[in-house]
Amino acid sequence: MPITPEEARRTAADAWIWGRPLLDNYRTMYAQAIDSDDPRYVGGFGRFRHYSEPFGPANWLPAPDGPFDLVVRLYGPEPSVLDGSWRLPPLTVAG
Repeated sequence: MPITPEEARRTAADAWIWGRPLLDNYRTMYAQAIDSDDPRYVGGFGRFRHYSEPFGPANWLPAPDGPFDLVVRLYGPEPSVLDGSWRLPPLTVAG
């Protein structure tokens, strides 16, 4: 039984929603574990490397022109966060 164009569109949308995270994960895995010429390469599988700084402004979503609110989510915060002595480093506008 042939599928309708609407069913094909719905299936493609579902595939994109569920497939995109897998694709992003593969890109990260390839850079860190397979491509030894990539600066993010850490030496193959089974190794972990902590990056103290983000790779660049690509880690941020585009912000609108004008005022906006910034939300910082900290997982398993250090005691300095909990006691209020930690401060967010100054933000810089990129490009």
